[in-house]
Amino acid sequence: AGAQVGAIPRGLRDMRMLEEIIKRTHAVTDAEGRYVIEGVPEGDVDVLAIAPGHLPGQGVPLIAIDGVLVQAEDVRLKGGPMVSGRVANSSGVGIEGVQVRWRMVDFRNMEFDFSLAPMVAQAVEGWDFPVTDSDGRFVAGPCAGEAPHELQFVKPGYANKQQEWNPEEQEGELEVILLGGGFVEGIVMDLERAEPVTEFTV
Repeated sequence: AGAQVGAIPRGLRDMRMLEEIIKRTHAVTDAEGRYVIEGVPEGDVDVLAIAPGHLPGQGVPLIAIDGVLVQAEDVRLKGGPMVSGRVANSSGVGIEGVQVRWRMVDFRNMEFDFSLAPMVAQAVEGWDFPVTDSDGRFVAGPCAGEAPHELQFVKPGYANKQQEWNPEEQEGELEVILLGGGFVEGIVMDLERAEPVTEFTV
């Protein structure tokens, strides 16, 4: 129940409209895990589902036909290693609002079959990576692939941090320290034209 579901076209034909298709075909499963997806583009599509505490799951490919209700086979979501921990600053004070990211798909086991579904799993409408609470605590996962797993911690005003986690070697909560920093704001100008430069790298 409560899983986020979307329909992803197979191949490259609709890549330019992928974001719109993901939003348009978004559905949420009911108490029995059932769903109905509307607005599915015609052709070969994959049904992709994702839910907290589960790795993304991809159904058997099906052919969508305009005006026809197609019965999809079950999408089975698997679990995996979960990690809890706390993010703090150098003084030990918990940091709220840090986004925690991890690898949800094991690309080493993928076979290239023109399916974009695994690569856009985290883009399914209605799902997002978690953030730390007021005490800096988080629960992340499940992580795909083999250990050690790499977690990323991101918040404006702090240096991004990558930290490895191995459930077989590290017991208890994961302690993460983020280093703070300041911001620099300014304008980049073209010296000869005296015009703002709209694309640049700092």
